[in-house]
Amino acid sequence: MQILFPLLVHGQVKISNISLTDSSLSIIYRGTENYFTINDKRVVSGNYILKTSNGISEKQEKNIFKIIINNNQQTVLTVFLNGKAITSKSFVINETPGFGAGLGRIIDSFATKNEILANPFIRAYPLDCLLRNWATVVRFDAIFIASQLDSVYTKGIGNSFSKEQIELVRNLKPGDKIHFTEIYAYGRDSRGQKLRPFTIIVK
Repeated sequence: MQILFPLLVHGQVKISNISLTDSSLSIIYRGTENYFTINDKRVVSGNYILKTSNGISEKQEKNIFKIIINNNQQTVLTVFLNGKAITSKSFVINETPGFGAGLGRIIDSFATKNEILANPFIRAYPLDCLLRNWATVVRFDAIFIASQLDSVYTKGIGNSFSKEQIELVRNLKPGDKIHFTEIYAYGRDSRGQKLRPFTIIVK
């Protein structure tokens, strides 16, 4: 059955996926938490509800909802105000990707000591994906490989360098390396994943 909405209402109520880097896109990522806002340009009061045709919807705040879709079927989100449907929007379902890992905001495999010290944390990011802030690193190993010294194996808890690791960075010379491995991250959906190792070479 097709739901018809008054013309004056349909164009003034927007459903946006604020979990995306571009919230105007009609995309939901499967199997993880997608957060939506309802923006009503009209001056109205009441209770908003956001329902999905084939998933789970949980109200978080007044106009913020958590949506989880666990299949690949296109879904329709419908906004209800005081029990009455006022607008709807169709969304395509994309697969949730794996994670990549990097050192802070450094996007190259080469960095100076100052650049490393200015970015002393491991960043997890979704590969080929429009989700924002999807994962957090919870632990990692860092192997410091110096040309004239034995390699030093260290462990990091959380995503930030320890005091020991910071001091080791200060003693690095051009050509020395830091190899990051055993990197584990958790997403918003509480799923853990081991990330691919990477290496930073001091320049």
